[in-house]
Amino acid sequence: MGQLDPSPPRTKARLATMRLTAAAALKLITTDKEVMDEEIKTIIQIIHHYFTDEPGEAVQEAIEKLESIDEHIAGLAKEVNEAATMWKRCSCCREWLTSRLPTAS
Repeated sequence: MGQLDPSPPRTKARLATMRLTAAAALKLITTDKEVMDEEIKTIIQIIHHYFTDEPGEAVQEAIEKLESIDEHIAGLAKEVNEAATMWKRCSCCREWLTSRLPTAS
Protein backbone atom coordinates (compact mmCIF):
# COMPACT_ATOMS: atom_id res chain seq x y z
CA MET A 1 0.00 0.00 0.00
CA GLY A 2 1.31 3.47 -0.88
CA GLN A 3 1.50 6.46 1.39
CA LEU A 4 -1.73 8.26 2.24
CA ASP A 5 -1.20 11.98 2.65
CA PRO A 6 -3.41 13.33 5.44
CA SER A 7 -3.53 17.01 6.29
CA PRO A 8 -1.18 18.25 9.03
CA PRO A 9 -0.45 17.24 11.66
CA ARG A 10 0.47 13.91 10.12
CA THR A 11 -0.07 11.34 12.84
CA LYS A 12 -0.73 7.62 12.99
CA ALA A 13 -4.01 8.37 14.75
CA ARG A 14 -5.18 10.65 11.93
CA LEU A 15 -4.13 8.19 9.23
CA ALA A 16 -5.83 5.28 10.99
CA THR A 17 -8.96 7.39 11.56
CA MET A 18 -9.12 8.21 7.86
CA ARG A 19 -8.84 4.53 6.93
CA LEU A 20 -11.44 3.60 9.58
CA THR A 21 -13.83 6.27 8.28
CA ALA A 22 -13.59 4.88 4.75
CA ALA A 23 -14.09 1.27 5.89
CA ALA A 24 -17.03 2.05 8.18
CA ALA A 25 -18.72 4.19 5.53
CA LEU A 26 -18.37 1.44 2.92
CA LYS A 27 -19.74 -1.13 5.34
CA LEU A 28 -22.72 1.11 5.98
CA ILE A 29 -23.58 1.70 2.33
CA THR A 30 -23.05 -1.94 1.35
CA THR A 31 -25.81 -3.04 3.71
CA ASP A 32 -28.17 -2.05 0.89
CA LYS A 33 -28.58 -4.39 -2.04
CA GLU A 34 -27.54 -1.66 -4.45
CA VAL A 35 -24.63 0.74 -3.90
CA MET A 36 -25.13 4.05 -5.66
CA ASP A 37 -22.30 6.06 -7.21
CA GLU A 38 -23.47 9.10 -5.24
CA GLU A 39 -22.81 7.26 -1.97
CA ILE A 40 -19.21 6.48 -2.97
CA LYS A 41 -18.75 10.10 -4.06
CA THR A 42 -19.99 11.28 -0.66
CA ILE A 43 -17.46 9.08 1.15
CA ILE A 44 -14.69 10.45 -1.04
CA GLN A 45 -15.83 14.03 -0.39
CA ILE A 46 -15.86 13.48 3.39
CA ILE A 47 -12.39 11.95 3.40
CA HIS A 48 -11.12 14.68 1.10
CA HIS A 49 -12.59 17.43 3.28
CA TYR A 50 -11.39 16.13 6.64
CA PHE A 51 -8.24 14.14 5.89
CA THR A 52 -6.44 14.31 2.55
CA ASP A 53 -6.27 15.59 -1.01
CA GLU A 54 -5.93 11.96 -2.17
CA PRO A 55 -8.88 10.01 -0.69
CA GLY A 56 -9.01 7.33 -3.37
CA GLU A 57 -6.41 5.11 -1.76
CA ALA A 58 -8.26 4.87 1.57
CA VAL A 59 -11.50 4.05 -0.24
CA GLN A 60 -9.77 1.52 -2.50
CA GLU A 61 -8.25 -0.22 0.52
CA ALA A 62 -11.69 -0.52 2.12
CA ILE A 63 -13.20 -1.85 -1.12
CA GLU A 64 -10.49 -4.52 -1.31
CA LYS A 65 -11.30 -5.58 2.27
CA LEU A 66 -15.10 -5.78 1.86
CA GLU A 67 -15.11 -9.59 2.21
CA SER A 68 -13.67 -9.26 5.73
CA ILE A 69 -14.80 -5.70 6.51
CA ASP A 70 -15.76 -6.42 10.14
CA GLU A 71 -12.28 -7.71 10.95
CA HIS A 72 -10.72 -4.83 8.99
CA ILE A 73 -12.77 -2.28 10.95
CA ALA A 74 -11.90 -3.94 14.27
CA GLY A 75 -8.20 -3.83 13.41
CA LEU A 76 -8.39 -0.19 12.36
CA ALA A 77 -10.33 0.75 15.51
CA LYS A 78 -7.59 -0.86 17.61
CA GLU A 79 -4.95 0.99 15.58
CA VAL A 80 -6.78 4.32 16.10
CA ASN A 81 -7.03 3.70 19.84
CA GLU A 82 -3.37 2.78 20.21
CA ALA A 83 -2.18 5.70 18.08
CA ALA A 84 -4.42 8.17 19.89
CA THR A 85 -3.16 6.95 23.25
CA MET A 86 0.43 7.49 22.15
CA TRP A 87 -0.45 10.89 20.68
CA LYS A 88 -2.01 12.05 23.96
CA ARG A 89 1.19 11.15 25.82
CA CYS A 90 3.32 13.41 23.62
CA SER A 91 3.68 16.83 25.27
CA CYS A 92 4.03 18.77 22.00
CA CYS A 93 0.93 17.05 20.56
CA ARG A 94 -1.02 17.75 23.74
CA GLU A 95 0.04 21.40 23.52
CA TRP A 96 -1.04 21.57 19.86
CA LEU A 97 -4.42 20.01 20.67
CA THR A 98 -5.16 22.16 23.71
CA SER A 99 -4.26 25.32 21.80
CA ARG A 100 -7.09 24.50 19.37
CA LEU A 101 -9.77 23.59 21.90
CA PRO A 102 -12.39 26.22 22.69
CA THR A 103 -11.98 27.85 26.08
CA ALA A 104 -14.77 27.93 28.63
CA SER A 105 -16.37 31.36 28.92
